[in-house]
Amino acid sequence: MNWLKRASLIILIFLIFLISRIPAETVLSWAAPKGVRLGVVSGTIWHGKISAFQYRQYTFENIRWEVQLSRLLTGKAAAKVQIGSQRKPSGLYASGLVYYGFGGPGADGLTVRYPAKKMAPFVGRHLPFPMKVSATGSVTLKVKEYQFAKPLCETLIGQARWDNATVAVPDMNLNLEKIETKLKCDKGAVVASFDGKNKLGLEGDVVVQDRKKYQAKLFMKPASDMPQALHQGLMFFGKPDSQGRYAINL
Repeated sequence: MNWLKRASLIILIFLIFLISRIPAETVLSWAAPKGVRLGVVSGTIWHGKISAFQYRQYTFENIRWEVQLSRLLTGKAAAKVQIGSQRKPSGLYASGLVYYGFGGPGADGLTVRYPAKKMAPFVGRHLPFPMKVSATGSVTLKVKEYQFAKPLCETLIGQARWDNATVAVPDMNLNLEKIETKLKCDKGAVVASFDGKNKLGLEGDVVVQDRKKYQAKLFMKPASDMPQALHQGLMFFGKPDSQGRYAINL
């Protein structure tokens, strides 16, 4: 029996070695979904690089990956991935470990940075009162640990930060400087918590229950140097509490 186990192990190692030598270009040219355009592909499926990846209006540049063999022993297909460059703030940058296991997809030590101006139109369309929104600065997401489970998560430990934040909406420009939030998972929903230490005095939780459903229970008390139009606009949410905060429930 021992010789059979040894022979099986040798065959398995040999097969992994053969697969690891397959050129990435060969695999991706065969497996790429319809509508996907690839730039120059180099390396192997074990350790490779794509100069550019385009699907519809989305383009990602300088994609690198390195498969983590040790994770296969725990039942997870995992790879260290990097997209873009830290030196190019105008585009997407992402770096970290992503994996897929018996429990579904997940990530460890993941950092994602994206320009706020490219997110603003999407945010404006999905506000309770859709409006034209423009923004500057960069939004950085840092995920220490994430494990998917329906509807959105089983585990989530992370934070998001918006640096050099400015927002322009009709008849109002806001210099927010920096907005931070802590991220966690609660009963399958993603919870973003604000501590009030920002120019908007934003405090409370936003709970995202699935891709189309969210709930916000927030308080807002803008700094005194925020535009007067913002202070006046908050009166539509009712009277402030004893701390001068306006309740915003969406």
